[in-house]
Amino acid sequence: AIDLGRTCTRLVKQNIGIAVGVKALVVVCALAFDLALWVAVLADLGSLLLVVANGSRPLLDAAPAPPPAETLYQATMSPVVAEAPREPATLYQATQQTPPRAPSPPPGEFVVYYAAWSQPSMLAKAALEAAAAARGGSVRAVDVDDDSDDEAGAHGVAEVPMVARVRGGAVQAKLVGAACSASAIGALVRG
Repeated sequence: AIDLGRTCTRLVKQNIGIAVGVKALVVVCALAFDLALWVAVLADLGSLLLVVANGSRPLLDAAPAPPPAETLYQATMSPVVAEAPREPATLYQATQQTPPRAPSPPPGEFVVYYAAWSQPSMLAKAALEAAAAARGGSVRAVDVDDDSDDEAGAHGVAEVPMVARVRGGAVQAKLVGAACSASAIGALVRG
């Protein structure tokens, strides 16, 4: 972000220099030579196009935008696989049978990596604690500003908040950053 800011500041200075330089050149040429008005308009239009092209250069170097929060959430969730329904023996059984439901997973443990100075982190922590309490799951809150940097580094925490569902010692699903909305956390807890 800092490099992008420096690049933009440099481009703004270049664009101002181009625009003022072309206008100064047109004024000097108009005083020295008898230029027609259309030449000045053409030079102004040319400098405008040059400034726009120069200002668009960071767009060519920019990395692709991250996927939306819902896509991140869906990509990190483990799918629940239901058994295939058995064929009914009779037409009566086919019309009376209800489709089987996937079993509800056990609550498990939830870990939230947060920073006390970050309001989104604190909101994610509160949402996870409320959702887990409603389902009977346990929550372990890890403040990344404390002595837990080793644990956060070991689990690949690059930004806060990060909410993870852990079962059997393995991370099954996680939400990171902007994906940590209250509704997404509720869906993560429900499994």
